[in-house]
Amino acid sequence: MNRNSKLMILLALSCGSFCFSQTDSVNTGKTVKEKALDEVTVTGIRKEFIKAEADKVIFTVKNNDILEGGSLYDAVKKLPGVIANPMGGITINGRNAAIYIDGIPSTLSGQDLLNYLESLPANVVERIEVISTPGASYEANTGGGIINIITKGNALNGVNGTLNFHYGFNRNQKYSPSLLLNGRLKNMSWQMQTGYNYHEKDKNSGTSVFFTSFTPEVLLNSDSKTHEFDRNFYFRPSFGLKLSEKSRILFNYNMNLAHDNQFSDGEVGSQNYAPEVSLLSSSKLRNKNNNHEFILKSQNQLDTLGRTLDVTAYYNIYNKSQFVRSIQSQNKDNNYNINNLDLDFSNFFLKYDLSIPFKKVNLTFNTGAKYSYLSSNSLGEYNLNSSDASILENPVYINDLNFNYEENNLAVYAEVRKKLKKWSLVAGLRWEYLDSKSYVPEYEISTNNNINNLFPTFNVMYELNKMVSLTTSYSRKISMPPYSNLDPNYNGFFNQYSVNTGNPYLEPNFYDNYDIRLTAFNYLHLGAQYSYSKDINLLAYENSGSSLVTAQTYQTFHGVKNLTLYAGLPIPFGLITKGKEFFKQNLDPDKMSFVYLFGAYAKYKISDYEYFAGNSPIGFFGGMAQIVLPYDMKLSATYFHITKGTFQVYQVRKPIQRLDLNLSRNFFNKNLKIMLSVDDIFNQNAQKMNIPAPDFHTFLYSKSDSRTYWIKFTYNFGKNRNQQKENTQIEVDKKEIEGGNSLTPNVKQ
Repeated sequence: MNRNSKLMILLALSCGSFCFSQTDSVNTGKTVKEKALDEVTVTGIRKEFIKAEADKVIFTVKNNDILEGGSLYDAVKKLPGVIANPMGGITINGRNAAIYIDGIPSTLSGQDLLNYLESLPANVVERIEVISTPGASYEANTGGGIINIITKGNALNGVNGTLNFHYGFNRNQKYSPSLLLNGRLKNMSWQMQTGYNYHEKDKNSGTSVFFTSFTPEVLLNSDSKTHEFDRNFYFRPSFGLKLSEKSRILFNYNMNLAHDNQFSDGEVGSQNYAPEVSLLSSSKLRNKNNNHEFILKSQNQLDTLGRTLDVTAYYNIYNKSQFVRSIQSQNKDNNYNINNLDLDFSNFFLKYDLSIPFKKVNLTFNTGAKYSYLSSNSLGEYNLNSSDASILENPVYINDLNFNYEENNLAVYAEVRKKLKKWSLVAGLRWEYLDSKSYVPEYEISTNNNINNLFPTFNVMYELNKMVSLTTSYSRKISMPPYSNLDPNYNGFFNQYSVNTGNPYLEPNFYDNYDIRLTAFNYLHLGAQYSYSKDINLLAYENSGSSLVTAQTYQTFHGVKNLTLYAGLPIPFGLITKGKEFFKQNLDPDKMSFVYLFGAYAKYKISDYEYFAGNSPIGFFGGMAQIVLPYDMKLSATYFHITKGTFQVYQVRKPIQRLDLNLSRNFFNKNLKIMLSVDDIFNQNAQKMNIPAPDFHTFLYSKSDSRTYWIKFTYNFGKNRNQQKENTQIEVDKKEIEGGNSLTPNVKQ
C-alpha cells in the first residue's frame, strides 16, 4: 500500500442539518493524537461554532471572528441569550448567572468581576459554555445558571505562540498587547499568557429624583461627566506534568494587577425647594487592586473501565485600595471630602470528583465533595464635609468603619446519568452546609446565616427522532449575597446628596428553576423557563423621607416569579440560495455565511413590591452574523436590542441597542490575521431607567463613549504546530456516551 492510500480523512457530516462544523477528528472515546510523520492518519470530529446540548449551549471562541476580537467581557455579552442587564450583572435569558473560569467559580463580584473580565482578551479563550440548568456537581450557589469560560490550554512540541495587538480610538485611546506561549518537553507541558491593557473612557450620567413626600413635589437633578483611565496587567502561567499514562498533575497561577483613575465634574440643582440647591463638585478616584489565584489539580484514570478521580486545591487572594477626593462648592462655600477603602479578600477550597461509568448499561455515576472557606475584611476611613483643604494632600480621617465577613461551606453530591433508548436521564442531589457571618463593630451589627439544605436536580431528554429532541429540567439553587453587596462602606461618595453603600442585612436567595426546551438539528431551540425565589436582592435607592439625601444600596424583596420564553434560530444563507443541495456540501464554518437569530420575552412579578409605573414585560433580541466576502475576507456583526419594559423592579424607559461590525482577513497561511472593527456603530448604547419608590421616583441616565474604532493584529508563530497536543489548563472536560448527553469526566492527554 503506497503512502497516499494510507492518508484517510473521516468526515462526520452526515447530520443532515445546517451544522456549522468542520472536520477535525472522530471521537472514538479514546485520546486522539496528531503525529507529524511521513505516513499520516487523520481522524476527527466536527468542530462546531455553536452546539446545543440538553443542559447547555457551547460557543467556540477560537477562530470565531464574531467573538474573539475584543475583551472577554465583550465576548460574553455577544452570546445569544446572555444579557448584561440594565443595572449591572449578567443574565441568561433574564435570569442571573454565575461566572466560572475553567470550571472554577469566580469569587469576585460586582464591578470587581466586570473589571476583571474586561481586562482579559477574548482570544485567550477556547470556548464558552452557557449552562442554563447546572447539575448537582456544580455549586448550589449558582442562582439562574452558569457561564463557564474555558481558556486555551493546548501545548505543542517546541515553542509556539500567539502575539496580539489591539488598538482602539474615538476621542480616547485604547490599546491591548498580549502574548501567548506554549510548549512541551517530554512529560512536561507549559503555557504562559501575559498582556497589558490601557483604556481611556468618557461617561455622561445623570439622576433626577422626584420627592413626592414634599408639598409641592421637589425635583433634584444631578449631572456628571467622568473621564477614566484603566490600566491592567495580567500574567497566567500553567504547567502539566505527566506522571504516568494514567495520571498527571496540573498547576495554574493567575495574576491580575489593575490601576484605575477617574476624574469627575458634577452639578446638582433643585426645583421647588428652599433654599435652592446649587452645588458644583469635582472628584478624583484612584483604584488599585491585585488578584492572585493558585490552582493545583491531580487527574487520575483509575482503570481501563474509565473510572477517574480528580482532586483540586484552589487559593485566591484579592486586595483592593480605593481613595476618593472631592471638592464641593455651594453658595461660594467649599467643603472637602476624602474617603479611603481597603479590602482584603481570600478564598480557599479543596474538592474531589469521582466518576464511575458502567458502559454495558450506558450509565455513569458521579460523586464528589468540597470544602471552602471565604474571608473578606473591609476598612473604610472618612473625613467628609470638612472646611480644611489640606486634607486632600495630607489625609486626616475622623471616622472609620470596619466590615468583616466569613463563610464556611461543606458540600457532598451524587449524580446518576443514564441512557435508555431514546431517553437520556440525569438525576442529582447535592447537600450543602453553609455558615456565613458578618460583623460591623462600630455599630455592633452582627448577622449570621446558617444553611443546611438539599438541592436536587433533574434533567430528562427525549429524542423524538435523530433531528429533534425535547428536554425538561428542574433544579433548586441558592444565591448568596456577595461581599460587595453586603459591605456598608461607601463604595463611592458622589456628593452630599448621593452616596453608594452596601447592606449587611441581605438574605440568601433560594431558587426553584423549571425549564422545557425543544431542540432541532442541534441548533434551533424553542424554550420556556419559570423560576420562583422566596427572596431576591436588588439594587435600590433609599431616602429618609425628610431630606434630599438618597443612598444607592441593596434591598431584599420577597416572592419573586419570572417567566421567560426564548428562541434561537440559525439560518445559513446557502440554505436559502441552494435549498436541499446545501446539505450535500462540506459544511465548513470558516467558509459559510450565516445569521443566528435569538430572542427572549421575560415577565417579572415581585409580590411585596408595588409597581408604581406599571409592570409590562421586557424583550431581549438580536443576532450574530458572518458573511464571507471575496478575496478571503469575512464580515461579522452582532446586534442586541432591549425593549421598553420592566426588568425586575427597574423600568426601561428607552430601548437599549448596539451594533458591532468586524472585517477580517488571514494572511501568510493563516498565521497573520488583521481585523478592522467598529463597536456600537450607531452610538445608541445608552441607558434610561426609572426606579419608582413610595416617596420618591428616581430617573437614571447613562451614556459612555461606546462607539470605538479598532485595528487588531493576531500573529501565530512556531514550527511544530502539527505535533502532539496536550492540555495544560485545569478544567473538567466531558464527553458524550453513545446516543445522548450523559457526560463523564475525561482526562486530556
